[in-house]
Amino acid sequence: MNSFFSPKFSFFPLLVSKFLRRKIVLGTRGEFSDGALKLKTKKKKIFIEIYKLLKLPHGIVFQASSEYEAADIRRGLGSKIDIFIAEDIAAQEFAENLPNREQTTKAIFLSRISPMKNLDLALNILKKVKEPLLYDIYGPIEDELYWKKCQEVIAELPPNIVVQYKGELTPDQVVSKLSSYDFFFMPTKGENYGHVIAEALCAGLPLVISDTTPWRNLESLGIGWDLPLDNLDVFSEVIDKLSVMSEDEHLEMRQTVLKWAKQKFAQRNAIESNITMFRYAYNKKKGINNAI
Repeated sequence: MNSFFSPKFSFFPLLVSKFLRRKIVLGTRGEFSDGALKLKTKKKKIFIEIYKLLKLPHGIVFQASSEYEAADIRRGLGSKIDIFIAEDIAAQEFAENLPNREQTTKAIFLSRISPMKNLDLALNILKKVKEPLLYDIYGPIEDELYWKKCQEVIAELPPNIVVQYKGELTPDQVVSKLSSYDFFFMPTKGENYGHVIAEALCAGLPLVISDTTPWRNLESLGIGWDLPLDNLDVFSEVIDKLSVMSEDEHLEMRQTVLKWAKQKFAQRNAIESNITMFRYAYNKKKGINNAI
C-alpha cells in the first residue's frame, strides 16, 4: 500500500486486512516528514490515534526509503513499529547529450503544485537573486488557491527574473525536458525519496534543493546543494553562483552529475533490498516486533 493517511486506500483496506490476517507492506511516501505533518495537522493526529486505538499497524511492515524516513515514521508512530529500509527504484533513462548553456540561466521546477512542494518559497527566494534567470514551472495544479498565491508572488518579482508556467509533462518527456535546463530548483518541505530529484540527476542537472530529502551532502559530491529552509539567503547566493559560472565549469559540473547518476542508478542494490523486504514481510509472523 502507498499512503498512511488515506481513508480509501489505507484505513479501510487495513481494517479489512486486520480481520483477514493479511500481511501488509505500507510505504508512507514521506507523509511523516516534519513538513508533511504540518499540513492538515489536526486530521493527521486523529488518524494516528485511531490507528493506534484499533491496533491497525500490527502486522504491517512499513517501508522507508532511507534512514531519514525511518526516523520520521518512528517519531510519528512509536519506536516499536516494524520498519524495513528499501530504497525506491527510480527510472533509468539518462540524458543522451548535454546542450550548450544559453546566455540567460534557465532553472526548472517540476512537481505537483501544492504547499508541500514549496513553490511559493522558491519564488520568494528569487526576489533576492541578482543575476538574470528564467524559471519554468511544470506540473499539475492541485491547489488553485495555492497557485493563486504563487501568481501573486510572481507579479512581485524583479525584472531580471522571468517565470513561466508551462503545463504538465508526460513521463516519457521528463528526462529530455529536464536536460534542456541548467539546474533544478525545488526547496520542498520534505520528500521520502523524490523521484523527480532522481530524474533531474539522470538529466545531468545540478540540484538546488532543501535539506529535507534523502539527497544529502550534494556539494561535497559536486552535484548540487541541499540547503536549510531557515536560511533563504543561501539559496539566492547559490543561484547567483550558478548563474555566473563559466560555460566550461557548468558543463563540467553537469558531466559530474550525469556520471554520478549512472553509477547510482545501476540500482541492483535497490532492487535486491526491495525483494528482501517482500520476502521478510511474507515470512513474518503476525504481531512480532511491531507493537505500538
